[in-house]
Formats: sequence, structure tokens, C-alpha cells
Amino acid sequence: MRPNDIRNLAKGYEHVLIDSPPAFIEIIRSILTISDLAIVPIGPSPLDIWSSETTLNIIKQVKGKNPQLEAKFLISRKIPGTRVGQELREAIKLFNMGIFETEICQRIVCVEALIFGVSVFQYAPESKAALEFLSLCNEIGAYNTART
Repeated sequence: MRPNDIRNLAKGYEHVLIDSPPAFIEIIRSILTISDLAIVPIGPSPLDIWSSETTLNIIKQVKGKNPQLEAKFLISRKIPGTRVGQELREAIKLFNMGIFETEICQRIVCVEALIFGVSVFQYAPESKAALEFLSLCNEIGAYNTART
């Protein structure tokens, strides 16, 4: 997808969220050239931390063409009540990049919602998972408001 294609699709919308595949570097690069914010999800595994370095290198490269691009980590698939989950935030601080306060935990209700083909907001609107995603939406909205 080319940047102009993305701009055309975005016409008429205040916010556009693009979920890109992690392995397609050219697609990621293309998306980031016109993005304001890159959300880098990272799980509690050392492999997640290691694999995020490729994305971070692409972000650094693209910043030369798109200086307004900012990036923040999103802790995802955190396993509640584990030490690994608690230590992840400290580990990624070493990257000197912003981190969302919201953490998306690994919750069975998300899997159940997918089985029924609905969102977690439809399946279990009062669940912890739904509240985490709502918190993330609010945090992104506040972040965008602060930038303008």
C-alpha cells in the first residue's frame, strides 16, 4: 500500500488506525511515512523484546522523512499476577521510548469473543478486557489531543 492510497482511504476520518503485519518491512515503512504515532505492541517474552528491535530500527529510519512521527510501546498479552508481566515495563524503559500506561492482558474472554465473531465490547462489555481496550482508546485520544 502506498502513502497516497492510505491518505485517500483516510479522507473524511479524524483518526485512522492501521494494523500492519510485523514481517512486511516495506508495508510498515510505507505506513509510517504518513503516520503521527506508531504503536508498538510488545509481549512479556524476551523474544518479543528482541523482535521489536526491527520495528524500532524502521521507525528510526522513517523519522528522517517524517519528523513528526512518534512511537510508544503498548504492553500486550501481559499475564496478570506474574513477575514476568510486572518486569516487562522496566525492561522496555531501556529503549528510551514512550510506554502507554494501559496494559492489555491476556484474557480468555478475548478468545471467546473471537469464537462468536464479535468484539469483546459486544461479547462482554463490562469485562476487564473491554475496560482495558477502552482505556487504551481513551489514552490514545488524550495523546492525540495533547499533540494538537
